[in-house]
Amino acid sequence: MKKKTFLLILLAAGLSLSLGAQDQDAVGIDDFESGLSGWAAVDPGWVDFEIVDNPAPDAVNSSAKVLKIVRKSGTQTYAGVILRNKVDLTFGGLKGQYRFGHVKVLKTAGGNVSFKLEKNGNSGSFTNSATYTPSGQWQELKFDFSGAAGANYDDYFIMPDQTGNLAQDITIYIDDIVVKTDPNAEEVGEIELPGTFRLLWSDEFEGETYADSIWSPQIRGDGFGNNELQYYTGLERNIFIRDGHLVLKVYKESYQNRNYTSGKLWSQNKKYFKYGRVEARFQLPKGRGTWPAIWMMPQSSVYGGWPNSGEIDVMEFVGYQPSTIHGTVHRQAGSGGSGNGSNTSIAGQTDDFHVIRIDWEPGYIKWYLNDQLFHTYNNGFSGSAQWPFDQDFYVILNFAVGGDWGGAQGVDDSIWPQEFIIDYVRVYQKVEGGESDLDPLPVKEKPFTVFRLSKDELKISSSSRMTAKGAIYSLTGQLQTTQAILPGETQINLTGLPKGVYVLTLSDNTTVYSQKFVKF
Repeated sequence: MKKKTFLLILLAAGLSLSLGAQDQDAVGIDDFESGLSGWAAVDPGWVDFEIVDNPAPDAVNSSAKVLKIVRKSGTQTYAGVILRNKVDLTFGGLKGQYRFGHVKVLKTAGGNVSFKLEKNGNSGSFTNSATYTPSGQWQELKFDFSGAAGANYDDYFIMPDQTGNLAQDITIYIDDIVVKTDPNAEEVGEIELPGTFRLLWSDEFEGETYADSIWSPQIRGDGFGNNELQYYTGLERNIFIRDGHLVLKVYKESYQNRNYTSGKLWSQNKKYFKYGRVEARFQLPKGRGTWPAIWMMPQSSVYGGWPNSGEIDVMEFVGYQPSTIHGTVHRQAGSGGSGNGSNTSIAGQTDDFHVIRIDWEPGYIKWYLNDQLFHTYNNGFSGSAQWPFDQDFYVILNFAVGGDWGGAQGVDDSIWPQEFIIDYVRVYQKVEGGESDLDPLPVKEKPFTVFRLSKDELKISSSSRMTAKGAIYSLTGQLQTTQAILPGETQINLTGLPKGVYVLTLSDNTTVYSQKFVKF
């Protein structure tokens, strides 16, 4: 038997709570002996809660105090209680990760109890459920978090009754919430394939149209399960090449009973692969209601329909969050709002071209924006529910309008038309032997060169044939000044800027360039 120790956990209120653990492989979330300790209702009005005396002490739970929860009648199955910012832990099925949640439950009716892990809200959350067998006695329910796959969470959300349509109020008691590691878990490092990356295929969009050996247009407009508003026409006005870039363009217009037209390309049945590096350079549209994406879906869906066979969102953007780029995976263990993902900021660079990439290995998927890692999803080696990413996937490029996420704050109809611009898509795979083939194709020449004339003056040399726009932003994204950049040379006076670091952006109709500089 392992020696019992005690782990002290600092509560938000500044108190300390002592809970039993085994060799520090268990963390107590709450035993309710010291009050509510920061718990809050989720969906207030649908749930009441308070600390009460244990109504039925027994061998499973002899504690003096427990949490009483009353879920009100109706259909609000997500009613429950949450403890936010408690303790930040890594969850999953590997050694050192917290795999199991334990909650003691007493209720008069049977049914599912759900334990949900969150961090900074619902996005990327993970939920597991366990069944209470009707008995009128305390039962210790066990929840499996192996599908969290190495994600970190610090919010703990208990939904004590998951009946779809509750005919009358129900009272539930919970106690002794603990999370534990798996003593039998194996330590698994980051498993990577041997070899060096070689280019598998690419489209640089240098021809008169996209490569039909790689892409097919999707022609459809039924909302796509997300209540999206666009119709993908496949027409050249919505999908075309301009100055070496692919343009997916949205118009506000009536077409096939939809009010917007747009473009979507996919490589299904033409280019699909398992493991590798996917890289794309892109420029985002602007405005509330825009929802462009670069993503991947399984070629054969060997584990069944969505989300069981997985989805890899290489890059997503919603226009009402103009400085944020997202990367996410969806799988049986969590999808939609419970997908595993993260985001990164492009504050001050929203007009720029950006380079997104994923490195997809047997042991992980990593997301990079402009070479900066911002998310990792690990293979927990617990099965396809958590890792369906061991099969061929294909690439999708699309520009959606509105929808459950893209339209969560409505659609601004004053912004259209808008363009999602893609400079290139490149896919690499590892081969053994030989030199790396990474970035074998040069980034297209930029028409702008920046010179420092003095501490108060910049000179811009422009080979563009049109007048460009120059703008200076603070690092927090606040616009400081704008100036027209003429063909040839233009000088920018910095006298009015306080000392600090700034971002200069230069843009014409085909290129956006940015560069940081210091005002001394």
